Amino acid sequence: MTTTRTIQATYTVADVSKTFESFRSNLRAIAESTQLSINMVDRWADDIISFARAKYIKSVSIALHDAQNVRVRGAKFAPSENASGWKIDMPGNNLWPETPNGSLMIFVEYNDTWHSLSATTKEAFTTTLKLVWSPSDMDTTFSDMTPESTRHYASNSYGIQHTTYRKPE
Repeated sequence: MTTTRTIQATYTVADVSKTFESFRSNLRAIAESTQLSINMVDRWADDIISFARAKYIKSVSIALHDAQNVRVRGAKFAPSENASGWKIDMPGNNLWPETPNGSLMIFVEYNDTWHSLSATTKEAFTTTLKLVWSPSDMDTTFSDMTPESTRHYASNSYGIQHTTYRKPE
């Protein structure tokens, strides 16, 4: 006897928004603990949620650099449309070191959907954003760092995997 089961992954724009509010909470906690860029948090988060609602994000990375521009911490947030079975975590592990004269940077890696858009469509979308996003060649693989923890945030079948990284000691 054979049994077949079909799972249909479903989510709405509200699920995307709800999940990315966990991203906003993480970003706010990181900015507060580092004493950097707190005034940018909501603008960054609002724009990233707009990208996420439109299904244009492959990943979002946050990098903390010290005063000598050495990267000391990082985080990657990777969306998934297949998160219905995930164990859901609360935002956390965001007490990053206070970094006088350092910088907190955020990077959006766009997915194939974004790259397939016409220049006109991209321009029309970006006019709705609060910030101007510029290309970067910054390495966001965090290959020079050690993964520290992974958390999952989800609503229905939409989720984000959040991995934090730190310099080996």
